[in-house]
Amino acid sequence: SPIFSGIIWNVLTLAFLIWSTSKLLSKFNIDIDKKKKIILYLCIVSFGPTITWMKAGQISGLLAGCLCLSGATLRSRQDRLSGIITTIGSVIKPFYATSGAYLLRHRQRFLSAVISGIGVIAIGLLIFGIGTHEKYLIVLFEGKGWGVKNVGPGNWAADHFEPFYILRPIKHIPRVVIVLATAGVAMYSNKSKVPIEYIFALGIAIIPIAGPTTNTLALNAVIPAILIIG
Repeated sequence: SPIFSGIIWNVLTLAFLIWSTSKLLSKFNIDIDKKKKIILYLCIVSFGPTITWMKAGQISGLLAGCLCLSGATLRSRQDRLSGIITTIGSVIKPFYATSGAYLLRHRQRFLSAVISGIGVIAIGLLIFGIGTHEKYLIVLFEGKGWGVKNVGPGNWAADHFEPFYILRPIKHIPRVVIVLATAGVAMYSNKSKVPIEYIFALGIAIIPIAGPTTNTLALNAVIPAILIIG
């Protein structure tokens, strides 16, 4: 049944997210006791955006787990694998592309990400066809049409998230500026010797504010950024 399938999906996704979180922490040699780990996992499970994707059956938790895994492989200097994993989220949700800011510092990572992206798109076209992808592009540009649009903050639901609402109709300008600034910082960071992990965290942290989303689902992406910086 759909309900049973949804429960299985949520359980498996949560298990993957918690496992990938543990993997990320282990690569940073962070030694925390079992009680603190349990508290951390409870924080992730009770995180508002986590509850939102569980209720909606979304893949945001899966993408957050992939970003944690990408950070872990980056830390262990598995450049190609890190680039490949990072690309997964960007192909599924293009505004996750800022998570690849760190790829600009390393040619091998960048090429692996590009090749992986092309491969995933090609496989998707073979399996689902061009028509399905055309509909998906329409959704990306125009939204799904769910809920009430153009309502004020006083009428927002608990999962509504629109940081540049006050700047309408020029709300996309600060997003473009943020993305370009992040790319500039990433490319300049080689000279300034900023740790690559910080650039990775920066690219992830701006996903919720650089993307066109109007809900809190994208906030799941900041989980690995918080763990890295924290």
